[in-house]
Amino acid sequence: MDTMSALSTDQFASFPELLASVAARNDVRPFLTVPESNSSFTYGEIFALWRQGAAFLQTQGVHSGDRVILSLHNGQEYVVALGALFLAGAVPVLINPGASPHQLEELARLCNVSVSISSQRLEGLAHYDDTYFSSAIPQETDHAPTEVTKDRKDLAYIVFTSGSTGMMKGTQITHENMLVELGSLARAYRLTAQDSHLCVLPLFHSSALYRNFLLPYFLGAETVVMREFDASSFWKLIKTYRISFVQVVPTILSLLLESAASQKPRIGSTLKFVGTASAPCPVELVQKFEGQFQVPVIEGYGLTETTCGATLNPPTREERRLGSIGHPIDVACVEIVNEDGDVLLPNQEGEIRISGPLVSVGYINPADQEKSALVSGVILTGDLGYKDSDGFVYIIGRKTDMIYRGGFKISPKEVEGELVGHPDIEFAVVFSVPHEILGEDIVAYVLPKTGSTFHEGAVREFLSGQLINYKIPTRIYAVPELIG
Repeated sequence: MDTMSALSTDQFASFPELLASVAARNDVRPFLTVPESNSSFTYGEIFALWRQGAAFLQTQGVHSGDRVILSLHNGQEYVVALGALFLAGAVPVLINPGASPHQLEELARLCNVSVSISSQRLEGLAHYDDTYFSSAIPQETDHAPTEVTKDRKDLAYIVFTSGSTGMMKGTQITHENMLVELGSLARAYRLTAQDSHLCVLPLFHSSALYRNFLLPYFLGAETVVMREFDASSFWKLIKTYRISFVQVVPTILSLLLESAASQKPRIGSTLKFVGTASAPCPVELVQKFEGQFQVPVIEGYGLTETTCGATLNPPTREERRLGSIGHPIDVACVEIVNEDGDVLLPNQEGEIRISGPLVSVGYINPADQEKSALVSGVILTGDLGYKDSDGFVYIIGRKTDMIYRGGFKISPKEVEGELVGHPDIEFAVVFSVPHEILGEDIVAYVLPKTGSTFHEGAVREFLSGQLINYKIPTRIYAVPELIG
């Protein structure tokens, strides 16, 4: 698939239909490599595992439309389980494997799931760990899965986002969302079947899922999936697998710069560009990275509610606009609006509004939907910005006090709410502080209850049962009074 005209998904009625078509066309081409397990699979082999996994799930009572938690680390098991769920007609509920048991139980109730594919066993749910979806599906699965018919408007999966508030909200993504987003990204990135990808971000995150997994699959390309980012092996992987494209977050750019002095990496010529989109990327960081490694950084922008990307810079140093998040991709309408919803002229500052078939149909929780800025295929992002006269979009700030920590969004109010749930804490204030690597870090000041004894370690341990680890403040200070 080497021409832009071929990069359409209009012919597919559902995402599983696309999976089958691509596998048939690229049967013996290499698709997936997992260095940690020394495993590699062709398109035909991975599709066969998806079919076996789907048949296994169906024999275990998973029916079309059933919602199934998928909460695993990157690896062949995640890839096999995800494809198996799609072919079985189930609705994967993608959750960070670092979620606490308490959070998993809450999300399971919210999504009305009865099955979990996770390293954590949840009471009341049928449970399968990653061993069920290795390269050897349970042997009793020796028949083909029951074919399931899906429509483009059907729900494909649920993914959780912090959105503009930092509170986790289940976002519903349809087959239509997936198909139009994937085709548009393929046209925007200008990559081909000859371009190898490296996936270092977690696959439960839309950025990794689309840019370095589904995109190479659609293109007939190869992808190398790492369990997690490792600066010490990054450049070796680029060279060994002749990587053309990897998507990162700004924190990874900083870590690569930090490790460059000791490693003195020899940069190969295959890496066309590095992508970033999950958090604001300072111009100074881009300039330092490009100066050190001579590889362009291509910035984009999107939300979980826009399936993945909504804007992207042209993928060359000559065409991209430094400091901009790029042009809208061809299925996105990106506008700058004032408080009344009126579209503003170039260089006028307002809120970024996105519409189009890439926008989610809404949240699973009616309470989230009621108070959301996501209505009928249109979302007010909460990001403030402007368009220049050439249509490049720039972000200048946010309407809320979100903290961006290493590519993750955190609401101070959510963390404060959990802190005051501790029996010894009366009141809490959470805020960000600058961090050289993460961009921003989290610090909390708490007011202990009268007569209580404050122990920072005990409070952090308490939070670990309530919050995902990246939301826990690095430091928690007790003060005699909080004024404000």
